[in-house]
Amino acid sequence: MTKQINLFRMAAMAVLMLALFSCSKTNKQGAMVPNNAGVVVHINGAQLSGKINWDEIKSNELFKEAMADTTEVPSYVKDVLNDPDKSGIDLKQDLVFFAVIDGEGAYTCLTGSVKDAEKFNLFNLDLISGGFKKEDKGFTYISKKPMIVGYNKEKFIYLSNTPEMNQKRRRSGNDESIASRDLQATIEKLFALSEKEALASNEKFSALMADKADAHFWINSEELINSSGALDEIPFSLDKFTKGNISTASFTFNNGNINIKSKWYASKELSEIFKKYKGGNIDETMLAKLPAQKINFLFGMNFKPEGIKEILKLTGMEGLISGLFKKATSLSIDDFIKANKGDLLIAGSNLRNKKDTATGDMDMYASRFNPDVDLIFSASINDKATFAKLVEAAQKNTDFLPKGDGTASPAYGSSDKYFAIGTTKAMVDSYLAGDGKNSDAVKLVGKGPIVGYADIQSFLQANGPATNFKDSTEREMYNLSLQIWDNALLNGGNIEDGALAISIDINLKDKNTNSLKQLSSYAQKMSALEAAKRKKEMAAFQDEFGPSKSFGPDAPVAAPVEEFPSTKKKNN
Repeated sequence: MTKQINLFRMAAMAVLMLALFSCSKTNKQGAMVPNNAGVVVHINGAQLSGKINWDEIKSNELFKEAMADTTEVPSYVKDVLNDPDKSGIDLKQDLVFFAVIDGEGAYTCLTGSVKDAEKFNLFNLDLISGGFKKEDKGFTYISKKPMIVGYNKEKFIYLSNTPEMNQKRRRSGNDESIASRDLQATIEKLFALSEKEALASNEKFSALMADKADAHFWINSEELINSSGALDEIPFSLDKFTKGNISTASFTFNNGNINIKSKWYASKELSEIFKKYKGGNIDETMLAKLPAQKINFLFGMNFKPEGIKEILKLTGMEGLISGLFKKATSLSIDDFIKANKGDLLIAGSNLRNKKDTATGDMDMYASRFNPDVDLIFSASINDKATFAKLVEAAQKNTDFLPKGDGTASPAYGSSDKYFAIGTTKAMVDSYLAGDGKNSDAVKLVGKGPIVGYADIQSFLQANGPATNFKDSTEREMYNLSLQIWDNALLNGGNIEDGALAISIDINLKDKNTNSLKQLSSYAQKMSALEAAKRKKEMAAFQDEFGPSKSFGPDAPVAAPVEEFPSTKKKNN
């Protein structure tokens, strides 16, 4: 019995430790990244190496061509490309890139793990050729301005001084101090960052790293905006819109799918408005009223109109904006809020390629894809009488709506519940009278405050059959794109951990192969086709204007032309 109790206690302790670990507010990836980093990119080497291997990349013809180049690619780079282990970098561990703009200028860094210190040392002696090497306090530094690498047996940091990124200092003309950064001192500070000084203790960054994705992106818009000085000349404060403004995204490469999860963190005041006035699910009836034919794209959202007034208050310009709105429409902001229920939808269908009217020699420069699409925009009505006043004001005082009875193009109309603007009156009438049986549109995008869809195939197809490709290579590139891309879906608008969350799925035609492998293969094939196309174009150019040796670095140098020869003769 005692043994069973002890086992139970051990199991309970293990569960507790797991829970504490999974809910940790710290992370290891941000240990050498300062809190004021404007941009951070994290690569999950362990996961990515399991989804695509280097041998697959090496088998590509473009890779082989680069390796065969005896002039452009240094031999030590070829060695590493042929066998990445020769770099001494552990590519199956985390790699973190970040950029910092500070009072001294700006710099960028790449951090990671050392797999073999000796190989890493030899690689960097070649990479930073002629650099100064120094051993100090257990670290090795190799530097040659504007670059330095610092490392020990476990970790490394590459740092590049990039003062040109500091737009605020450049505009001020004070660029002397930003060019004289102490590279070693900067890199030493990064190695010695405390948890509080680094993103390691940032809860938002920890939440991002907790998503076991293949790659993560972090953009601190507050830092970037402040360091750019973009708002310095504005006569009013936008702190409540910029403070705490951080965007994150994680990318996961699944079989036949690329999933992107993003979050937007705002200031405390703006976040409270999002929470209080966040929308519910998009009006499914609006979606179901869409045309039965294939939809090329759509975007819909639901929101609480009352939130608009609260956002205007944050600007400190509510009175001014309300006054301008009333002057233009004879209505108040409250009237606008009263009129709208809070649903918006825009969709396109029947995408097609209009015939190109370009003629003569200019035809070779004409755009082959001149899209034409049937558009519908719809909004839900809360108060019909007030909404009618808004429509009347828009018709009289703006070019937003056509004048007259609404039969012009674009046309508009309304029912008791919905207002619509469309390409033609027949389309508007059809939408408003729609029986709401297009359940495919509802199933396609699902539910949420924000939904979206794009049929990538239809965009490609509209640019295909009606197009006369002037080159067989272009036709191959087109067919290759048709074989890989399918559609994209967007869903979100909910508040998660105090942030506005959005999820995007980019779906590929092949559902059984990892999307990273597919994209790698696609990029390699497209690059090869593009190279073949350029060779054909060069050959055609040579046929018309002569051998290429007449141009470029190997061309014979013509004798200098004397200016004003007649004057020279007179002087003699």
